[in-house]
Amino acid sequence: MGVDGRDHEFAGATSTASLFVLFADEVAPRDKAMKRGFTVPGKDVKVQEVALAQLLAAGTLWSMREQGLVSLAVVAEERKSLFGRTKTSTVVRVERTGKEAPGIDGLAAKMVPAEGTSAWRVAASLVGQKSQHPGAQLVSRMILLAAEEGVVESQVGKWTSAKAHPPSPERLAALKPVFAEVRDGWLMFQEREPELAKALLAECKSGIDTMLSESTSSV
Repeated sequence: MGVDGRDHEFAGATSTASLFVLFADEVAPRDKAMKRGFTVPGKDVKVQEVALAQLLAAGTLWSMREQGLVSLAVVAEERKSLFGRTKTSTVVRVERTGKEAPGIDGLAAKMVPAEGTSAWRVAASLVGQKSQHPGAQLVSRMILLAAEEGVVESQVGKWTSAKAHPPSPERLAALKPVFAEVRDGWLMFQEREPELAKALLAECKSGIDTMLSESTSSV
């Protein structure tokens, strides 16, 4: 634990996911229906929580690649159905490079086994455990980790879900240009590598969905 009370593995880190939490209204669609929306820190604005969770997972994997922590590639994978038929589908393969980094990206990189894995499994690992609302659980977990980085202030709310509050005005002003650079990089990634970006977002959504508790099918 650092002198400021934060975990030393998060000291000095400013992860993509943390910035996406703080400036959620600039990356995620608005929650016009007001159903389980995420309240943007310091603003009377809500965004779609499930869409934000998908962005946090995909953005983390993209950020990991940008830092050289992992490689990402769309590959064909053959699977056998219950009837013995072989079906070919595409997955985003995640391979570790062995490089380490602080913060959320470094933590997520440790979730990738030595033999590699798929993006949807990393997204599921980011959720942590099965839940009635896995998207909300991932967002809540990211809020707590973003607080470790000093990007937001966190508060544990009802049902142990975390709520995010903005940092000091000075800290917020300093983070704004950092976010703008990351957001532009994320948008450029989607423009230059549309196949990988689309597959990454889709797999992260699938990974989050797999963490839905079976007992909530009627909820």
